[in-house]
Amino acid sequence: MEVNQAKQEHLLALKVMRLTKPTLFTNLPVTCEDRDLPGDLFAQLMREDPSTIKGAEALMLGEMLTLPQNFGNIFLGETFSSYISVHNDSNQVVKDILVKADLQTSSQRLNLSASNSAVAELKPECCIDDVIHHEVKEIGTHILVCAVSYTTQYGEKLYFRKFFKFQVLKPLDVKTKFYNAETDEVFLEAQIQNITTSAMFMEKVSLEPSMMYNVTELNTVASGEDGESTFGKMSYLQPMDTRQYLYCLKPKPEYAEKAGVIKGVTVIGKLDIVWKTNLGERGRLQTSQLQRMAPGYGDIRLSLEMIPDTVNLEEPFDIICKITNCSERTMDLVLEMCNTRSIHWCGVSGRQLGKLSPGAFLSLPLILLSSVQGLQSISGLRLTDTFLKRTYEYDDIAQAGNKRNALRWDLTPDDISTMTDRLMNRVKTFYDDIGSLKIENYVCPSKEVRTASTEADKKLSEFDVEMSMREDVFKRITALQKNHQDNLLPEERRFLDRLVTLGKRKGLHLSKDIQEDIKRTSKRISALSIEFNKNLNEDNTFLVFSERELGGLADSYLNGLDTTEDGRYKVTLEYPHYYPLMKRCYNPETRRKMETAFHSRCKEVNTVILEELIQLKAKVADLLGYSCHANYVLEINMAKNASNVSDFLDTFYETLKPIGIKERKYILALKKRECLMKGYQFDGQINAWDLPYYMNQVEQCKFAVNKDKLIEYFPLDVVTEGLFGIYQELLGLTFNEVEQAHVWHENVKLYSALDTGTGEEIGQFYLDLYPREGKYGHAACFGLQPGCRGPDGKRRLPVAAMVANFTKSRKGCPSLLQHHEVETYFHEFGHVMHELCSKVGHCGYVISVICILCIIGTGELKLALRLFQTTFSEFSGTLVETDFVEVPSQVLENWVWEKEPLRRMSRHYKDGTPIPDNLLDKLIASRVANTGLMNLRQVVLCKVDQSLHSSPHADTAEVFAKHCKEILGVPATPGTNMTASFSHLVGGYDGQYYSYLWSEVYSMDIFFSRFKKEGIMNPKVGQEYRRVILETGGSVDGMDMLKTFLGRGPCQDAFFQCKGLIKSQETQTL
Repeated sequence: MEVNQAKQEHLLALKVMRLTKPTLFTNLPVTCEDRDLPGDLFAQLMREDPSTIKGAEALMLGEMLTLPQNFGNIFLGETFSSYISVHNDSNQVVKDILVKADLQTSSQRLNLSASNSAVAELKPECCIDDVIHHEVKEIGTHILVCAVSYTTQYGEKLYFRKFFKFQVLKPLDVKTKFYNAETDEVFLEAQIQNITTSAMFMEKVSLEPSMMYNVTELNTVASGEDGESTFGKMSYLQPMDTRQYLYCLKPKPEYAEKAGVIKGVTVIGKLDIVWKTNLGERGRLQTSQLQRMAPGYGDIRLSLEMIPDTVNLEEPFDIICKITNCSERTMDLVLEMCNTRSIHWCGVSGRQLGKLSPGAFLSLPLILLSSVQGLQSISGLRLTDTFLKRTYEYDDIAQAGNKRNALRWDLTPDDISTMTDRLMNRVKTFYDDIGSLKIENYVCPSKEVRTASTEADKKLSEFDVEMSMREDVFKRITALQKNHQDNLLPEERRFLDRLVTLGKRKGLHLSKDIQEDIKRTSKRISALSIEFNKNLNEDNTFLVFSERELGGLADSYLNGLDTTEDGRYKVTLEYPHYYPLMKRCYNPETRRKMETAFHSRCKEVNTVILEELIQLKAKVADLLGYSCHANYVLEINMAKNASNVSDFLDTFYETLKPIGIKERKYILALKKRECLMKGYQFDGQINAWDLPYYMNQVEQCKFAVNKDKLIEYFPLDVVTEGLFGIYQELLGLTFNEVEQAHVWHENVKLYSALDTGTGEEIGQFYLDLYPREGKYGHAACFGLQPGCRGPDGKRRLPVAAMVANFTKSRKGCPSLLQHHEVETYFHEFGHVMHELCSKVGHCGYVISVICILCIIGTGELKLALRLFQTTFSEFSGTLVETDFVEVPSQVLENWVWEKEPLRRMSRHYKDGTPIPDNLLDKLIASRVANTGLMNLRQVVLCKVDQSLHSSPHADTAEVFAKHCKEILGVPATPGTNMTASFSHLVGGYDGQYYSYLWSEVYSMDIFFSRFKKEGIMNPKVGQEYRRVILETGGSVDGMDMLKTFLGRGPCQDAFFQCKGLIKSQETQTL
């Protein structure tokens, strides 16, 4: 397309013409090769057609030429040529003519002129001609800019230019996929599709390997350069046709022997593709460097250098194992050989192999024999590193027999039972290990172990992504769902429906390209999320203050702080230090420094991570067809979509808004009065560092709650004793401490939970309640092991850990809890009970075997499978809808606001006296203190979360500041970014933080409608709560559980009542 500037009479005329060859007219719509059916018939007809070019029958070309109609398009890799002519149309002699041709692409501007020097003069009717060439290396819009400048005979300098726009298109669609062999070999499959409208002659498609690899092309029928191409003699690629090229890459010996070299992402090489169009125009395309993720071998890699193809039954045969140290430390290895049902090792087990330095390997000849006919798996090797006392198990190393395919389709019901047991035992071993591997990142005192756990978490997360995106398994599941829906029990049907839904939410019903894109992005999301939390856990920032700067804080607080050499106090950003200071310190500058530091934790690194996560999650949602990430995650929640969440939050906000305005006015009055009394300058606004302090003042002024006195009645041991007693009585349980338990820190305790009625152990839980360096900085419950019944019929115990950061005992004073910490204790322990009390049957991890056998099996096979398909550990414990998961934990929070339970969990730490009635009454009345501002802050966090995850990208600090100002009426401190330490945004509550408020509606309804009405310590109601809510886990929808327990649909009455809010309209049933 030509674009002219404003009309102006010029002495010179500029003509530009693209140089391109004509094309031959395509006159037949079919082609074939000699070997294609029906024989040579079509080719013979074309040879006899007088309009066909002889020798080019397969190209479908006629003898007529098609001339280009316009400037046209060009394909990537081709050479763009253009003829430029400047003609003097006037009767004057023109001087100093400079013709310049530039090509503007989307990323650069290229000078294509052959000469940049001016022509001295151009006489009338004469011209300047030039031909430019450029090999096109970018796709998209290109603009050829031709500019002419000259001087008239009167000395006037004139200038004009013309623009010629054209598109550069992709001629080929190239897709690649890597396959890792059991050896060091890597296979690359390249799929090349002609997406032009004319045929191509594929002159060369080769792989140029990187310096680490040698390559062998596998695209000929016979080996060697003289072998015939697998695509036949005529290497033509018709429009929209696709070909697949295969290459085998093997590391060069100097790299293959170095175990540590080929790790992580490695560069494989690049494809070089050369073609010709039907009139011989050459095109060339080189891909960027292809990369693949090298397989992870762990600390030790065991591979086979030699194994026979077939072996004789009960006769010894030799194999050679190669053991490579892939770690960065020296190992002292011991080899153990364990016989299996079909494979027996010959030799001494427990032999010393000696020390193996990093990167070194040894070849180990071994002798074994097979006692069972058929293809057998070689298993049972164990390598133990005596330095670290760590054992590495190697099963299914290889297969020995007379056939390659180990799949069997002649299974009996007993065979299926045996195979299922074996699969379930493997999965059990996996889940036995994974809990301890992942929690070390949050609790282990050793930084090295925490770092190793973080890396393990990343690997496990990648593995989880790979396993959850097995398209072959998904197809079998969907087939099973379709063909056997009517034969399934309700819970089995729910499980299958869940698997199909999750598969679609992974994109397994979409094209391979989209699946691969989702997989790559999901792995990146997992790695970034782990890094975000690691940064927070490793943060050890502290500030130093003088005693004067810490005015208003009790001696007990100051005595618990470390000091510097000059006697000043070190205050960390851990909860037991931060929150008491923010509530009690009357020095506003100290509070400002603390609040700024607290909301600047990991700001630089985590802001970058969070904002990339927002973009990546939005990308995945878009690939899956959702408008935003929030709608994606909410689809399987009770809320269903972002619109419902927005309506819920808006309604709550409108109710809170007038109360928040009144509370802010009251706080401003308190601040003004204090500024006058202490001589501080009153700035007329509530700052972020003012809010906790003056909200605490409100409790003291309006409700006369003496926090210093109150804390003395909540020693941690007494609270734990009371909490245990309440939970045991309500739920019919008994807790016993496990003596001399193996734990990760000396302060950690392990307990066993038993059913009081039967004496049966239902689970175990750890309590890790004190802060330490590198530990997870919040309070949380970690599910370490889901409960289910194993193949032996015995119930596998669920295990959970509650992690908190309560104040340590110090200088003769025990650990004392603030009342809000007691509430946190009850909340998190509610999650522990949810994990332990859920009742599920068998593990449901053999779904791929189940699916394929159910699809092809007989009635007997289905009957055998039915024995292993009852209930599923995927529904265990807290694996419920995210906006229901907080319900069981929030219900029990209510007990810390009731007199009878409060008396059971409180005693004065010195003399054991009970908490006075007047103090107890004031505490209970203070539940509605600051209800407007406290809940408005929750609305802020919910709105921030929804806003961030409803956009493709976001400035996180700006979004938080905006909502703070608009909703809470308190500006965020400039230079801070609270979201950089808001771990919920990357810890599974992304787009779902509203769940805390949403769940509270249900939890309050449960408490006030049943427990408050029928007796808060009524064991009958407690047992029903355990059976209907806790034991059910995720096997039933949350709404159905609520209706069963309440005897009706839930409503919002209790929610607003407990917050001291008045609803003018009638309560709506949810």
